[in-house]
Amino acid sequence: MSFVATAMAYRKVGAKYSKLEWQKKCGEEEERQRIRAKVVDGVGDTYKFVERRELTVRDAEDLPMLSGGIYAAQLLKMSREAEPMPDELEDNGWAEGGLKLPPDGGIFHDGIPFHHFSLTALKPKHIRRLKKNGIELKQNAFSHAEDQQIRENWLSFAEAHQLEEDEAPRMVSAATATETREAHRERIRFIRSTLFRPWMCSRLLDRTAGQVFRRCYHIYRVSSLDNQAEMSRIWTSAEDVQLLELYKQHGPKWEFIGNEMLRVRYDCRRRHAKLMGGEGEGEEMDIGKGGRRNGTNQNGTEGDGGTMAGTSKTDGTEDDDDQWSRTEIARLYEYLCDHLPRMPVLVALVPRYQNMDSEVNWADPSMRLSGRSVAQRREKWEQLKEAFRSARDGCDQSARVKHILRTVLPEDTRILARARVERKRKTKAPPPLSPADHAKWVDKMREFCEENSVEQPKDIDKTKLKQKLKSSGVLLNYSFRAIWRRFRMMLFVGRTAGLFKMLPIDEDKLVVHLRLLVFLLQQIQCMSVRKRTLRKYTRRFLRISGWPRRERVVLVDKAMPGDISDEKMEQIRTEEQQKKVTFR
Repeated sequence: MSFVATAMAYRKVGAKYSKLEWQKKCGEEEERQRIRAKVVDGVGDTYKFVERRELTVRDAEDLPMLSGGIYAAQLLKMSREAEPMPDELEDNGWAEGGLKLPPDGGIFHDGIPFHHFSLTALKPKHIRRLKKNGIELKQNAFSHAEDQQIRENWLSFAEAHQLEEDEAPRMVSAATATETREAHRERIRFIRSTLFRPWMCSRLLDRTAGQVFRRCYHIYRVSSLDNQAEMSRIWTSAEDVQLLELYKQHGPKWEFIGNEMLRVRYDCRRRHAKLMGGEGEGEEMDIGKGGRRNGTNQNGTEGDGGTMAGTSKTDGTEDDDDQWSRTEIARLYEYLCDHLPRMPVLVALVPRYQNMDSEVNWADPSMRLSGRSVAQRREKWEQLKEAFRSARDGCDQSARVKHILRTVLPEDTRILARARVERKRKTKAPPPLSPADHAKWVDKMREFCEENSVEQPKDIDKTKLKQKLKSSGVLLNYSFRAIWRRFRMMLFVGRTAGLFKMLPIDEDKLVVHLRLLVFLLQQIQCMSVRKRTLRKYTRRFLRISGWPRRERVVLVDKAMPGDISDEKMEQIRTEEQQKKVTFR
């Protein structure tokens, strides 16, 4: 407690305590606060503590009685119950396997959070309900602690249901290449009856079931069970023979082959393509030219070029999962070049950029991939990212991005010439925009979003937005593509710097985000600013708007309550004194 705060508090109390008694009381309170902060592992007093419970359950039928029993150390009570919004009132029930909002304004169905039942992507109303109840979903990569929690959840589930520990790949759909239809139905019935998905999400309130199970696939895929199973591992002659034999027996079932060889499936597919180059079987590759395609596969159809090309089945039918033409890959990569704040290859390679693709609209018709589903497009991008990382691991440390890009996507895909090859400029580059100039076009974007009731960046009609910006004259000498990339980068910085999390939950909207960005751009002098400076101006924006800063919620185990008993306090004092004596 500071001197000023102590003086003000003493003035309020008046003559109830003498000066010495008041100083003694303040000293005791300071010590109590210090020990309390230590007990909760350094959490500050500004945090709001929410109690969690320590319970586990083995039988799923006991779940309703325990009110969330399988959520060991999970929330017993939320910070508050939010009132249902008008567009949420139709969700008045919960169907098995569905994604329904609880009618009471909370997040629990029989003690289990609603976003842990289904792998379905959350809608804005679901995210809004979580925010109103103090849950802010994470969008960044899983931490080591979260990976460890997933492993602990699986071990507890396997023990409770008498399963072998090595059954995890099959249960999380990471090793189901040879699964029959009946076996698949039986596995899904078992997953639903035992509430396997919520169980695996235990202690991960700020993650959805879809996020957890995407992570489970990478943790428990068979190729990751061996410490030596890395895509950068050099192929031996024995592995080449084994790969050819497995392909001869099973065909292009790359998931099964990868599980047998403890390698990633697309690593096996790429190696097979190189081995079969020029032999008339599989993919025709010219190893002497860096593994590029000669142009056609054994069926005479045009391939997709480069190391990411798929294979065709020996009976002449196409494997839709693998067959991507050059044109399709070119369109996918060109779309990502236009809609990511950084080059796609950098998004795959640089850790701090790895979440920039979280808001890509994979269903966008302008991607010009009408024959591909959203899942296929996203899977292809994941394959490209993995291939970029593999190419980087196999290259010298001094290898440039352009070399890595050409290793994965050769020139014959016609991507480099259209997207990222440097060309001589006929005119000089326009001068960089000042923060005030940026504020002008961001404000026009805000007006556009208000007029069209846009809630997410992916819902913006870029054709209409481009016309509005051109007519207003705020683009100056810059292209709409450059402005759009800067816009996505600003939103990314606002999220990662925690600026948007400071806004009240009811005001956490795209339009308000743009208002905040306009205010920040009007305050700063250059585009390179420290985070603490941005947060200072964000607090000023909140004061001007008359909004309170959003409360930060920390989930604390029940074993660490907000108030500490005198016995516990004395025990901690004794332990500290013993440590001091031992140190001396």
